[in-house]
Formats: sequence, C-alpha cells, structure tokens
Amino acid sequence: MKRPLRVVTRTEPPTGSNCKTIFEANGLRWDDNIDFLYSPRLSGRLVDVAPDDIFITTSWWSTWATRASCRPTHIIYLVQEDERRFYPEGDDSVRCAEVLADPAIHHVVNSKPLFDHLSATGAIAARRALWFEPAFPSYRTSEPPARSGKHKFIFYARPNNPRNLYFRGLEAISSAIESGHLPGDEWDLYFIGKHLAPVRLPAGATPALVEKLDWNAYHDLLRHMDLGFSLMASPHPSYPPLDMAAAGAVVVTNAFGQYKQSLAGYSANIICSGTDLGSLARAMQQGVGLAMDIERRRSNHVNSRFRSDWHDTLSATCVQLARALVPVGVAP
Repeated sequence: MKRPLRVVTRTEPPTGSNCKTIFEANGLRWDDNIDFLYSPRLSGRLVDVAPDDIFITTSWWSTWATRASCRPTHIIYLVQEDERRFYPEGDDSVRCAEVLADPAIHHVVNSKPLFDHLSATGAIAARRALWFEPAFPSYRTSEPPARSGKHKFIFYARPNNPRNLYFRGLEAISSAIESGHLPGDEWDLYFIGKHLAPVRLPAGATPALVEKLDWNAYHDLLRHMDLGFSLMASPHPSYPPLDMAAAGAVVVTNAFGQYKQSLAGYSANIICSGTDLGSLARAMQQGVGLAMDIERRRSNHVNSRFRSDWHDTLSATCVQLARALVPVGVAP
C-alpha cells in the first residue's frame, strides 16, 4: 500500500539497528524512513493516531490497547500463539478471548496448524481470518559445514517459560545420556535460550550455555548442529524446531492436540513425539540415528518444504489485506 512505517514498542525502547539486522537477514529491502516510538505500558506515553492509520499488532494485549484508540477495522492482529493458554481462567483470559473473537479485526495467523486449531476451537472466525506459513531465508544457504570432531546436540532451553517444558526436557536428555544414545565422548551438548543456569547432567555432562546471540550468529550456530531438541506445549509449530531443521539439523519436538501431530510437511528431519518420557526416549534414539545417517539426513533436508522468501509466502496475504482495508475507508 506504499505507506510510511512506524514501529511502536511497549516494554523496551526500540533499537533501530535491530530492525536493520532483521531486514537484511530476511532478504528484505526498505529504503524509506522508519519512525520509532516507545510507549511504555505503565507510564503511557501517548501515540498519535490519524484517522486512516493501519496498526499491525503482535499480541492480544497490544491489540487490546490499540483497539481502545482506533477502529478495530484498522487493526491487523498477527496471531502467533493461542494466547488464551497463557493464563488461568480470569480477566486476562477473558480479554484475550474477546480480542481473538472480535469480527471487525483482521486476524492473520502464523502457520496452518495454529490456524486450524484456533478455527476448530471457535477462537477466531475462520471465514474472515487469514494464515501464512513462515519463510526461512537461511534455508537457501544452509548446506551444513564440513564436520570435524564430535557430533553436536542443542536444546532450546527456557526455564522461566512453562510451555517450553524445560524440566521435562532435562529428564529426556538425562535419559538419553544414561541409555548411551548421547555418549560424552561422541557428543557436545549446547543449551540455547534465556535465563540459563549451569546444569550437571548424568555421566558428568556439562552443556555449554548460549544466550543473547544476534540473528546471524544464531543461524550460524544452528548450521553446525547435528541434533536439535525443542519442546513447546502449544498448537503452534514453534520457531526453534523449524529454524534447526531449516539449518540442516535433525530435530526432536513434541506433538500437541489434533493439528500438530506431525511436522513432516515442513521436513522429514523433524520427529514429533508425545511428551511422556517413554515416547521422548524413543524419539531421541530415532533422532540420533537419523542425525548420524548423513546421506539420508541430507536428502531429507534437500527435499524439505521450507519457504525461503517472505515475498513469496506473504504476497497473497498482503493482497487480501489491502483489498479488505480499502472498503472500510482506509486510503491506500
């Protein structure tokens, strides 16, 4: 729609260089100016709103706040999770459900599995909502580097985020070590995430802790991994398993609900398991075997169905949004 861009942040002041890094890493070109504005949730710095502004919101709470200041027909809500699951029954869960159910807001859902889940549970109006599959530009240049030394295992670890099942992950990794599937003389272990603390696993294994990598360093690290492990109690596929597989690793992750029983539609290198220890142990054994079967693993990677260009994966969605916005009085 050829509009100027403004980025409004709520919890931290914006950093322009981060925006530049994200654009470059994702193959996006932006030659115009970008306005940055920090509007903290508590102090409430005012945000100027013009009658024909369009807001793209990235959470139910930013959508709820924006809806109080502009018409809901001018809001594009990027739905990235079933955010109702973040809360026990209470005020936040009620508000979240109301925002998801608002028929005037333009809902755009990140991934088909999440869209199917939200539609089936009646959280969103399926006939109005749109969905898209994410793109992974690193997949274009993700041929794994030449291997040397030990195999490498990486665990997506977020101990302060309950839905990432950190402690169940520790149990599964400990079981894999004790059963001989991740022997210390053959595997180096890495934990990547946030708020990490040193961990001592069976047989004296001590994983390297990795935090606060920039975008490019994160993808470079994943290119060196053989086996990834990432859990998420969510109907969304979750980005880390897809990032790992797009970079060339075999990945063990968990199924969830009716619409996330398998992620083989993205890559045959992604193994979905139940969250009980027995199922995870079998999946880890399968993952180790596939990770060490270099030819099969490479063939699976080459034949993966990851999209690598955001213009390709978002173009149809953007066209539909532009058409929907014009009739409600939003000038192009």
